[in-house]
Amino acid sequence: MPARVWVTIGLGVLIVIGALAPNITLLGADNARWLVPTAQFFLGVQAPYVPANDPGMVDLALNITYLGLALNQGGACLAVLTLWTMATNDMNRWLFRIVVVLGWMLALSVPLVLNGWILMHAAGAPAILGWAWLPTLAAGLGTIIFCRRSRDRVDRDWYVARPELQ
Repeated sequence: MPARVWVTIGLGVLIVIGALAPNITLLGADNARWLVPTAQFFLGVQAPYVPANDPGMVDLALNITYLGLALNQGGACLAVLTLWTMATNDMNRWLFRIVVVLGWMLALSVPLVLNGWILMHAAGAPAILGWAWLPTLAAGLGTIIFCRRSRDRVDRDWYVARPELQ
């Protein structure tokens, strides 16, 4: 098998590990700590019910954290649909662009979750950060780097019916 197949499998495994690994939570929360229940918890929690010194900062931290978790979910969903294109000999240009977007979504989700965690600690909220951000960041950066190195495999023959437009 070509190396690109192994890299694609490795990126897929990192994305799955990042979705199933323990994520951020609040102390005493009863969510399962993997990606989907954690995102649902942060979507529904209200800042006045979180024990903290500064409810305004907790509200900002909850919103930033949920934005990061939502980007992680969106990137994982796009990966399920389009990551297989990285293993093919030639890639469709539109699917290639979607894979680039999913890489950026995964990579940008990590600083948002980390900043939300930092803001929660600054506000005095009892937040616990899991290790799911490590494989998520590795998968996002790996996808971006792999896409940059795979640009020569992108199919440029889009205007087959009218070659004069190429």
